[in-house]
Amino acid sequence: MKRRLITSNIDSLISSSEENIFLGDWCFVGKNIQERQNFNFKKIRYHFNEPNKLKKDYKYLNNLYPKILIALSNFLNDFHKTNYSKRYWEIVIGPTLVQLLSVFWDRWELINKAVKTEKIDCVPVVDYKIKDFISQDFNDIFTNKLDSHFWNNCIFAEIINESHKLNILKIENKNFNNQSDYVNQDLESSHRFKFFDKILSKFTNETNLIYKLNLGNKNFLKYVFYHKKIFRSYSEFSKKIKLEKPIERNFFLGFDTKNNFEKMISKKLLFFFPLSHLEGFKNVQTEARKIKLNPKYIITAFGHVVNDLFKIWVAEKVEGKKSKLIISSHGGYVQNPINFNSWTNISDKFISWEKLNTKKTIQLPPLYLRNNKKKIIKKNKQILFCTSNTNLYAYRIEDYIISAQILECLKLWKNFFLSLDDGIKDKIIIRHVPGFDPWRQKDQLSKIFKHNAISRKKEFIDELKVSKIVINTSMQTTFFESMDFGVPTLVLLKDDLWNLSKKGMSIYKNLKKNNIIFTDFKKLNKHLIKIYDQPNLWWNQKKIVEVREEFHQHYCKKKNFDDWNQFFSKLDL
Repeated sequence: MKRRLITSNIDSLISSSEENIFLGDWCFVGKNIQERQNFNFKKIRYHFNEPNKLKKDYKYLNNLYPKILIALSNFLNDFHKTNYSKRYWEIVIGPTLVQLLSVFWDRWELINKAVKTEKIDCVPVVDYKIKDFISQDFNDIFTNKLDSHFWNNCIFAEIINESHKLNILKIENKNFNNQSDYVNQDLESSHRFKFFDKILSKFTNETNLIYKLNLGNKNFLKYVFYHKKIFRSYSEFSKKIKLEKPIERNFFLGFDTKNNFEKMISKKLLFFFPLSHLEGFKNVQTEARKIKLNPKYIITAFGHVVNDLFKIWVAEKVEGKKSKLIISSHGGYVQNPINFNSWTNISDKFISWEKLNTKKTIQLPPLYLRNNKKKIIKKNKQILFCTSNTNLYAYRIEDYIISAQILECLKLWKNFFLSLDDGIKDKIIIRHVPGFDPWRQKDQLSKIFKHNAISRKKEFIDELKVSKIVINTSMQTTFFESMDFGVPTLVLLKDDLWNLSKKGMSIYKNLKKNNIIFTDFKKLNKHLIKIYDQPNLWWNQKKIVEVREEFHQHYCKKKNFDDWNQFFSKLDL
């Protein structure tokens, strides 16, 4: 019987008369398993489930990133007939490179593992032309492409065509076409109060341009009263720009390649670059130059990632030494570094939640965490279990759950729930990432409980107010929020974290030693039984309070907005 490799969750790729080798668990999501079992099939185990592979691969890509960045800067200067600095181009293309480098590495490793472990007769691919999958800008890749089965079908096909002698079986494209037509397509449609923003533009002082910083309403008012000035949302950065799609691309990226992956990516990386970096760059740059703002400082937490018009405008200001760029962390995380250090590279000053003690960084308190000014209500009974989630396909290699790794985590959580005494199990409420469930976790987890265990509260803070204990499954924003709120907080991880600063690793080990972090669900179960009746007695023990305070001082300063106001005041000098 012939054997075909199925790379993506597209029904037309599957054969009833051949054995189907599924490249990953994403091929089963949203499908009835029995429906798949009607076919002869085999599933390949996800490569990042191999011990220590993620750590090893991250180090390799972290070293490769700057080498490719230099090559891209040279290429883009040649392509656009410019002479911009590496920093200019990293501001413009850094987020795209971070994600596409990770995407190509993951898909490369998937194909390599399949070729090494299985006999493959053919690889069916939905046929495509470049206009069918090309992205308009970074936001188009992030919002519309990363989890698209068709887009990933194209990535897999290009890797196979370039580097593997496998028989490609082209399937007629009947259903897939490109839905993206504009730069800022999603950003422009979501920008509210444009008219009001334009009125404000007549009265605002642009010395400090604050864009997508996520201050929140209370902090916004504190800023206004303290500085006697307001800032606006800058709707000019959300302008929709239409770019024509290319007919073909035959670009080559010149750098000293050390292996077959690097040879492949030198030919294929630019094939998937968005129009805003290549054929449409001049159009977007022209629009950026029409924006007549000349701030001394540009401060953002999101704009330097999601908005290509804003990024080009910032690059122009920074290159001309007219403005300084200040980037702030926009969420809780303990990993360091992130994004191959690109945010630190491009900024003049980086605002971090973590105390890093480097010349470029400054630690300021998180903007939107709300601590509990009242004591935890003793009658609270629920145990809030915060799940983690991730995209179907890997898009950023980091010390976190990636793609199909989530299924191993799901097994861990199920085993934990099934090991609980009924008295504790009945108190579990599951908080899932609102509006984001690509792996259909809620359906699987809800079947474990007799009661309705899935949270229906819109705001996380409302769950914290009624929780006796919180269990997190990652050390990211919800962990920071529950720690800051003051409710007894635990963490269940599948594996120990590794990408931490020296001080961060010391704190991590201390949290684990004092039964706040667990990688063994049985030990967590025993600890829960021990503390459940009076968790605050444990939580407020001297040694636990000291560990919590050490965490806050290093990762999550517990101060009000005054620190931020003082920081802004110094910029005004």
